[in-house]
Order: sequence, then structure tokens, then C-alpha cells
Amino acid sequence: MVSYRAMSPLDTPAVTVDLDIMEANIRRVQAHLDRHGIANRPHIKTHKIPAIGRMQMAGGAAGITCQKLGEVEVFTDAGVADDVLLTFNILGRDKTDRLMALSRRLRRLAVVLDNEVVARGLSEAAASHGVDVPFLVECDTGFGRNGVQTPDEALELARATMRMSRMDFQGLMTFPNRDPGTRVFFERALQLFARAGIPVRTVSGGGTPGIFTAQSFAMLTEHRAGTCVYNDVMVVAGGTATWDDCAMRVRAMVVSRPNDGRAVLDAGSSIPRRRYPPSPRSTRSSISRRAASVRAWATSST
Repeated sequence: MVSYRAMSPLDTPAVTVDLDIMEANIRRVQAHLDRHGIANRPHIKTHKIPAIGRMQMAGGAAGITCQKLGEVEVFTDAGVADDVLLTFNILGRDKTDRLMALSRRLRRLAVVLDNEVVARGLSEAAASHGVDVPFLVECDTGFGRNGVQTPDEALELARATMRMSRMDFQGLMTFPNRDPGTRVFFERALQLFARAGIPVRTVSGGGTPGIFTAQSFAMLTEHRAGTCVYNDVMVVAGGTATWDDCAMRVRAMVVSRPNDGRAVLDAGSSIPRRRYPPSPRSTRSSISRRAASVRAWATSST
């Protein structure tokens, strides 16, 4: 059962983070990946807070993962990590110029790509700035988002990009790890790269739900996850964490009691059909962007 700690008065609604739970989450993930010899590269897009990134690095992370250039800039300014993986296609000269400037400030700034248009833009910027760009080929292993669609396409794109100026092939990545798609895709891809004589130094998996099964994918060298720092309803529903592992809460106030069986809170959600931690005294009955209605169970005055 979730325990709610006493807190000083806060203006509501307010987001709160239990640092003890968050730090325990960081330790739990790091310990599991360490136990299986998989590098931990936490994704900072969930918290976006350099101080938390420093906690993850101090806990043993090999580097960090960012989703946007702005995140890399903020975390580089804060000196959080000198090894960063940027996991979204970077396209357009303004963005590639910013990327090259960041590359000069970090020991390693790697990118991912899934098409030759992005690769050419990166190569042209790298040649102009005189820097090398480490890259991973993004692979769609079943999730249906970014990524090349077949192992043969992964090899073809890697070869084409390696022929471009200043581009340094380092490996493959996917999101999320899923059986059997991820295993089948990577096993075939690694066979193709080995036959072609192309070393694959990094095979990067991802996703909080996949943390505690990452070891079942023998080819993975690192894992990227973000939600695990706080955990949420998705993670609890998937069995990767419990409600007691959820570090972030929304503190709300009862602003109306229309009758003895219903209370209205000053917090809502723009996402329908959300689930919430169980309470011994109430259950949510409806929710909108601005308010939530809660059915309250009768309790004694003591």
C-alpha cells in the first residue's frame, strides 16, 4: 500500500517528488544492469533536471541519453556527462551547426539516424566544422516508429553513411526491446555486419518496461530508460515497479463536497482513463482537464 508522508502546506495542485524513492529507483536499475554487464545510459527526457542526471552518473551510469538538442545543451552546460547519445534524427543546418558546436565540448556525442538525407546533412556539417560524428543506425524492431525496417536496410545505410566524410559507424539501436522482434532483427543484423567485416561496437536497447529483461537479449551492450527514475502507472501496470516505487505524486485539494459520497479536487488530467494509486477511502469516478471527481467512502470522525 502506498504511504503518504506529511508535507508542509503547498499551493495545489503541486507535483512532488520523494527523493528517497527516486534515489532507490536509480540504485535498483543500476544494480540490475551492472549485475548483467550491460551499460546504463539513462534517458533524461523524463526528468530534464541536471541534478538528477548527476545522481544517475554518480550511481554508475556510463553516460546519458537525450532526445533533443536543447537537452544536450542544458546538460552540457551543467557538466553532467561527457558521453551523450542523442536519439532523434537531426535535420537542418541550424540544428546540425548546434550539434557540431556541442561535439567540440564533449568527449563523445553520438547520434542516431535512419535515412541518408539525415546522414548527408550530418556529414556536410561535420566536414564544415572539422569534427567526426559517431553514429548508430536506428532500427525498428517492431514498435512501428523511427528506424530502418530490415537488417539488410541497416547494413545498407551503415555502409552508405560510412562512405560519407567524417561519419564514424559505432552500432545499432532500437526502442523498445521486445521479443521476438528485437532478438530476431539484431541476430540477423549482426550476422550481416560480421560477414561484411564491419564491427558493431554498440547495440543499444531501451525502455523502462524492458530493463529487467534486458539480459535476455545477449547482444545488448547498453540500455536506455527514462521513466524508471520516477515510475508511473504504465510501469506499475506492466509489473516493472509497484506503487511504492512511484516517486512522483500530484498533491491536490478537495474544493467541493456536493454530497456525502462525492468530493471534487482541484487537479485534473488531459489524458483520459488514467489510473491512480489505490486509496482505502476513495476511488476516482471522473476526470477532466481542470478537475477530478472522487467517490468518498464513509469514515468515522475519529
